[in-house]
Amino acid sequence: MIDEPRVDQTDPYILDMQIRQLSKKKTTSSINIRSIDEPHKNGKQIQKYVSQINELHKNSQAQTVS
Repeated sequence: MIDEPRVDQTDPYILDMQIRQLSKKKTTSSINIRSIDEPHKNGKQIQKYVSQINELHKNSQAQTVS
């Protein structure tokens, strides 16, 4: 059995945000945001990033007020 990486790798910045979202420990540390070189030529990458962020927000738990 060969364990090869997926063709469509998880964006490390999105993964970091997902881990922060699932963590019960609140953090105030800053987060690095990905930049896309030549955005006017890379519309697919921008759309993918926006879709991933929307999915992250859609799956997030509602804030509770106490």
